[in-house]
Amino acid sequence: MKIAIVGGGSIGLLLAAFFSEEGQDVTVCTRTAEQADAINAHGIKYQAAPDYSKIHRVSAARVDAYREVPHYAIICVKQHRLPEVCSVLQSSPIFRDSTLLFIQNGMGHVDPLRSLPQNNILVGIVEHGAQKENHHEVRHTGKGKIKIASFRGGIDKAFWGRMITGSFKIEGKDRLEFIMKEKLVVNSVINPLTSLFRVQNGDIEQNSFLTELAKLLFKETCSILGINETTDAWEHVLRVCRSTAENRSSMLIDVEEGRQTEIEAISGYLLKLAEGKGKDVPYTRFVYFGIKALERKK
Repeated sequence: MKIAIVGGGSIGLLLAAFFSEEGQDVTVCTRTAEQADAINAHGIKYQAAPDYSKIHRVSAARVDAYREVPHYAIICVKQHRLPEVCSVLQSSPIFRDSTLLFIQNGMGHVDPLRSLPQNNILVGIVEHGAQKENHHEVRHTGKGKIKIASFRGGIDKAFWGRMITGSFKIEGKDRLEFIMKEKLVVNSVINPLTSLFRVQNGDIEQNSFLTELAKLLFKETCSILGINETTDAWEHVLRVCRSTAENRSSMLIDVEEGRQTEIEAISGYLLKLAEGKGKDVPYTRFVYFGIKALERKK
């Protein structure tokens, strides 16, 4: 299969290495020519603890210079970059017959996908921890699952069933809304807390005071989304913290590097839902304005 990975961030590089390991024909579609040149020259260096590394030889090109026709296009850009990418997906004949897989945090990106012309559109979540070291190196900081569900069309179970290695497990799910809400609950807790307190994911479980704050955010998010605050749901949040304990969340990295974060797609989305339901959510509101203040400071 020919696969285009749209987005050269940590998850894009991680997935490119994964599909390359599975023998697929991979091209990383980057925002800059500089990153594309680095990947073409050096390949993707995949690193995993404690001392394992491997070079994956894949192709790379700027998104607007990509000219192949992929079977799958996996879109890994952050939500605030989706409009420009979707514009390309709508207008370019290259992606007209591709199956699209969108992997973003939050849920605000789902409804706008209705305007895309493709017959097969999937939405997925990634529970792995990954850290981008530079243009062509990625460190796998925590193993998890990739869960996908259909937004439009079907899932090629024969293809995805083969995409399993010792480090990855892909699960096809019937309920799109469930996996998106499950991921949003995790993001609403881990991303803002790690960013505000400048800690790794594992500190949320290890520091009892952060754990209490995490529980308060968890309860608010469940209330906003109309899902039960079950023990299993809370344990899932802690499992992600544990499995990605050494990971620094993407939001934390964005804050440290002075970039726009995805807080609008996570806590901002939740605040809008809460307002529509007449719910008072002080902890969600606090982390939202806290991250926005850090963005303004930079």
